[in-house]
Amino acid sequence: MYRYILIICLAMLVACKDKDGTTKNIKDSAISSTKNILDALQKDSNNIELQVATAKSLDSSSNYKEALKLYDKLIAKDNANQDYWIEKGRLHAKTLDTVNAIKSFVIATKIYPKPIALLELANLFAETKNINTIKVCIVFPVRWSY
Repeated sequence: MYRYILIICLAMLVACKDKDGTTKNIKDSAISSTKNILDALQKDSNNIELQVATAKSLDSSSNYKEALKLYDKLIAKDNANQDYWIEKGRLHAKTLDTVNAIKSFVIATKIYPKPIALLELANLFAETKNINTIKVCIVFPVRWSY
């Protein structure tokens, strides 16, 4: 039995290697793809989809400060886009900046009270033991009752 497990593990190890026989680190791969996207962004800086892809790539490679800067630029161009505010709030939450995360989610819910934004906001309020948690929980079922 142990022999079969050993064979399977060896097969998986061989399968994880590149063509040249080296194993890539996932984070290195994310960083290189981020650099490629940043190069493309420099060539076409007005492409919104590319900017969003860059911000998500920076988020994936744990480069939260740069991703936040990019979302700030996107919000400066379109401050009524709720998805930008939600992503900005999530990034602030990842960096443990609860105050700015709450501000971002509040703005997102003022644009349109999307359930995901309300849930994120209620979660942050609950973590900080804020009384506004109850208000968010009251708004949520009333708007989306069947």
